[in-house]
Amino acid sequence: MQTQIEESIVTQKTRELCQAILDQPEFKSMRQKVETFM
Repeated sequence: MQTQIEESIVTQKTRELCQAILDQPEFKSMRQKVETFM
């Protein structure tokens, strides 16, 4: 039970981190440059 709770906390924090990265203006700019290149 404890492991399952810890995993869900880790999953939640990982999602929050990914969202924070996606929300960065620098990331959006870099992504646009990659899409233009492709």
